[in-house]
Amino acid sequence: MPAKSWKLAEEIIPVLREVELATVLFSSQSKTTSGVVLPAITGLVEQLSSASFQDLAGISRTLASCDDSELTIPPGQNFRDTLVQSLTERFFLDQLDVTYEETNTCEPVPFYLLASFMDPRFCDLSFLGEHKRHALVKFASKTVKAMPSLPTSSGAATSASEPEVFPLPKKKSKSEVAMEELLGKGKSSNDFEESTREEESQAEKNRKIDKEVQQLSNEAPIGLTEDPLMWWKENEKRYPFIRNLAARVLAAPPTSVPSEEIFSKAGLVVSKKRASLKPAVVDAILFLNKNNM
Repeated sequence: MPAKSWKLAEEIIPVLREVELATVLFSSQSKTTSGVVLPAITGLVEQLSSASFQDLAGISRTLASCDDSELTIPPGQNFRDTLVQSLTERFFLDQLDVTYEETNTCEPVPFYLLASFMDPRFCDLSFLGEHKRHALVKFASKTVKAMPSLPTSSGAATSASEPEVFPLPKKKSKSEVAMEELLGKGKSSNDFEESTREEESQAEKNRKIDKEVQQLSNEAPIGLTEDPLMWWKENEKRYPFIRNLAARVLAAPPTSVPSEEIFSKAGLVVSKKRASLKPAVVDAILFLNKNNM
């Protein structure tokens, strides 16, 4: 192998080592949520961008005699720059902004930003600038306010055991109907009072949501190796409103690594020379091998 290829391998290995760490993190089957995606990718890009490569002047004269006389940058730097650009475009790292009014939570950027905010390991949003951090906190509050209210566990249990009974509406007399249609246009003082109470209740709910979101933004992040879902289980009573958003966005990032590991193991176990194995035996072997991984 020529000296130029050795030099290229030496400088690419550190870059690939950082990528391997991210791959291991995302393919984990425990304590990995969607909230880790943007912090991990931004951290990976920062690590790669800060990597330094030796100047070509330090390379032996063997490289100077190579046919590629137009090479003006270190061999690994071009690979690093291409990788950083690809990660930036694929994960929209140059578009981490939710200040637009038409922002949709179903889009990748808002979804992963909200997931990072709901993950107690990254709730300080240290990977964002101050302006984008404040914008995300406001956006999270707006998102929670727009979500439908979910019943509590006690309420759900009650409704499941006892069917809800709706009373029949009271039939109005002709004089009452005439009074409402002629003077009240179908509105009564009770309707007005009920509407006022609903508005006051909604305003109070919005204040509580703003308080919870601000409280979460001021939380000290937990350890990186701690379980974020267990934290939410222990603290859900402190955040009765935004816990619904956390349950919605803290999903596991999609990965095919576990399936590929099983398929690879199956390819080693099942072959033409061992085709007489019964399906139950194959399942047992794969199960035991998977538990030992």
